[in-house]
Amino acid sequence: MLRDRGLMKYRPVAFMPEQIASIKQMYKEQDDVKMPELDEQHLEKLDQTICNCMEFNLEATVTFYKKARYEITKGTIHYMNEYSKYIRVVDSFDQWTQIELKNIIDIRIN
Repeated sequence: MLRDRGLMKYRPVAFMPEQIASIKQMYKEQDDVKMPELDEQHLEKLDQTICNCMEFNLEATVTFYKKARYEITKGTIHYMNEYSKYIRVVDSFDQWTQIELKNIIDIRIN
């Protein structure tokens, strides 16, 4: 008969929950991205692209910054509010996404 220690050999891991939590947090923060600084020319180009997409009802791919990550949405730019500074993008499933203008990184016309 084999006299193994069973689960006792894995017991020390359970005594360090703080270390396990910090390692998980470290892996999560490893993928974080900083918000890029955009120059005036790029902002002017974004504004012009938004106006063209709204005027001609063109489909565009919008890359924006959200919670330390880059996100991409694809659809038509339906509405732009200059006072609250956001745009609404409607995708092919008629679901809209509201994006703040300060978080937009790039817009490409498809």
